[in-house]
Amino acid sequence: MLNNTAQAATPLYTRRTVHGLLWSSSARALASLHGDPEISLPHMAARVIGDRTEGSCFTHVDPLPFGHKVRLIGRGVDQRPVWRPSVTDGADHGRRLRRALEAAVAVRVDSVKQPTTDFSGGFDSTALGLLAATRLASEGRHITGVTLHPEGVLHGGDLDYAREAVPHQGLRHLWMPMRRDHLPYNDLDLVPATDEPAPSTVSYAHFSAQLVWLTEQGSDTHMTGDGGDGLLLTPPSHIAYLMRRGRPWPALGEASRWAQIRRTSVWEALRNARSAPQVRTPFDLDSPTHHAILRGRMTTARTARADVEIAHGFGVRLHNPYFDAQIIHTYLSTPVRDLPGPTRYKPILVEAMRDLFPPRLARRTTKGDSSSDHHCGLRTALPALTDFIDGHLADAGLIDPSKIAKTMRQVAAGVGDLSLVQPVIETEAWMRAVRNAPVLRWEVHP
Repeated sequence: MLNNTAQAATPLYTRRTVHGLLWSSSARALASLHGDPEISLPHMAARVIGDRTEGSCFTHVDPLPFGHKVRLIGRGVDQRPVWRPSVTDGADHGRRLRRALEAAVAVRVDSVKQPTTDFSGGFDSTALGLLAATRLASEGRHITGVTLHPEGVLHGGDLDYAREAVPHQGLRHLWMPMRRDHLPYNDLDLVPATDEPAPSTVSYAHFSAQLVWLTEQGSDTHMTGDGGDGLLLTPPSHIAYLMRRGRPWPALGEASRWAQIRRTSVWEALRNARSAPQVRTPFDLDSPTHHAILRGRMTTARTARADVEIAHGFGVRLHNPYFDAQIIHTYLSTPVRDLPGPTRYKPILVEAMRDLFPPRLARRTTKGDSSSDHHCGLRTALPALTDFIDGHLADAGLIDPSKIAKTMRQVAAGVGDLSLVQPVIETEAWMRAVRNAPVLRWEVHP
């Protein structure tokens, strides 16, 4: 499921047929074996309420598991877990992560002519950009770092952090302006068909504009920092783990800091941590916290691949190094006692990059928030979205469009969270894209 090649996360799928078991890296191709692909309605029902889902988005198509040895035998699958992170006591975890990141960057930039990377001002993309620049500068080459910004706005927030990291040998920096028509929830009818709903779905207007811009710049490989948050930020369920392990004072300290950040009470933070479902994976890991981190990787690695599919359609080779198996392996080899608390902002990455991060960037304790753009986009697109959601999900009886429209109006007005409506819009856009796309045709060659 995950490898350390220049393609990062590569999911594989199977489908049982009368002739045996077929496998492919494309779920949609397998679903189209006998004509129009059949969408899994139970899977869609889980998505619209934001539940974590197993399996693929299509009936009769099953994903193969990450980190397993798999043998296809007739119409069956024999699989067993073979991966286990090698927990390293007393190791320099920052140095280990640095080596893994350097290798991930090298495999992407060494053999291309015009590499580009997101350069948002956050830790994850800045780390990739500076590591690539350092490597290429020794060869008299450079990487282009791209910072998106609202048209006419070049200062404030993440933009200032990006600017501070720019003066670096081997880094060429460009600003890409985003116009009002690039706001989230625009151009949803233009979203292409993919194996799963892409993370960029509601932001397709700006994502597609960026891809067009990258092709005009001649980019032949583009890296993003996607996936860094889910790996490098410890989940709040870690507080509950500390409590269960008889460490009440560290748990209380973490809950207190979490409550301060989230502007809630310590007791509410403790209750939320304890009520978080305990997740397990098939692997032998050091703690429930490790399982929680990996569970997120196992799901989001597949969805991130959908953005790679979209970029490929524009002629852009998109890469998400934080989904590389070696980086995941390296980070999850950190013993649980050395993992940072949920309120600490990626200290192991900061340590890994201490010689390259500008001091002000290294002192960041949080990341920029794009929710204001999403609220603005939702308000702007609200009339069109009211008609949009009365579509495939409604026809299947999975949503009541009038209730969703009411919730959208409330969220657009600032009452309620975007998570109440975004999964519905993403899923509807994906279903429309799949059902409107030309059916993939199979050719059988003797």
